[in-house]
Amino acid sequence: MLPPRRRILLGTLAATLALSVIYLQIRSPKEQQLQLLETLSGEADLHIQNSKITQFGANGRIKYLLISSEIFNFEESGLTLLKTPELTLYQPNGPPWKMQAEIGEIREQKKNNNYTELIILNKDVEIERYHPNGDYLTMKSEQLRLYPEDNYAETDQDVSISSHIGETTAAGLQGEIQVGALSLFSSSTKRVHSIFLPQNIK
Repeated sequence: MLPPRRRILLGTLAATLALSVIYLQIRSPKEQQLQLLETLSGEADLHIQNSKITQFGANGRIKYLLISSEIFNFEESGLTLLKTPELTLYQPNGPPWKMQAEIGEIREQKKNNNYTELIILNKDVEIERYHPNGDYLTMKSEQLRLYPEDNYAETDQDVSISSHIGETTAAGLQGEIQVGALSLFSSSTKRVHSIFLPQNIK
C-alpha cells in the first residue's frame, strides 16, 4: 500500500491531468489553432515576420497577394500557418476580393484527382469586394476555405452577407466567387434569411 502522502500526490497529479484534458476538449478549434501557432513557432523550418507573398497563376498574371504578420512553414508536411493574414485575390474581370482573418493556413488539397492549393482562413473572417459603380458585397464568417486557382470558396460556418441590394444570413455557402454564383445553405437551427432594400424590390 502506498504511504498516505504519496497517495495524495498521485491523486493531485491525476486530478490535474484530468482537468487539463477537459480544458483542451472544451476549447474551440480556433483557440486550439492559436495555441498551435505559439507552440509550433519554435519547430518551424521557416519563420518569417511581416511577410508579403505574391502568387502567380498559370497565365503569368498575379493570382493573389498575401500579407501576414507571421508565417510558419513546415517542410515535411507542406503546411504553412499564417498569423493575421490579409489576402487580395485578383479577378480576370472586375475588382479583386479582399479578405482578412486572425489566423490561417495554406496546404495542398486533393480535388478532382489533382492537388491544388487550399487557403483556410479562421476566426473573424471578413471578405469584401467593391465595384467602381458603387455595387459591393461583404461577408463575415468564422471560417472560409478558398481554392485560389479555381476561384472557389466554401464554409460550413454561419455567414452574414451585405450588399448594395440587401442583407442575407445563412448556415454556410459554396460557389465560384469570380461570378458571384454562391449557393447558400440552411441548417436545423438556422435558415437562409434575406432582407432586400426597398429600391431593389420590383
